[in-house]
Amino acid sequence: MPKEKSVKVGKGFTKTKTNAPSQKEIEQAREFVSSARGQLILGQALAIASRELRTKEPSNASDMAYIGKTLFSVFYHIYTDEYQEIMKKAQEEANKLNQQST
Repeated sequence: MPKEKSVKVGKGFTKTKTNAPSQKEIEQAREFVSSARGQLILGQALAIASRELRTKEPSNASDMAYIGKTLFSVFYHIYTDEYQEIMKKAQEEANKLNQQST
């Protein structure tokens, strides 16, 4: 069971109690982050979060985009608006070609 520890978080550094992960849990999380699945999850999370925060918190959104592009580039780009637009156009073109051949 994780140990409870007090940390300072939030505005004004309010103290709150949180459960600290064990060393084994930290090692497992690091191993997961290094896996392809972990990279996908983090790239997706950063792409979606940066898009959602673009107008509300542009500085945070920019930092998230930077981290996503730099550390999780392969998976990050899959979830960007630009990639989705490219995929949509490619699908439309494939559909046209398919209709022409029938």
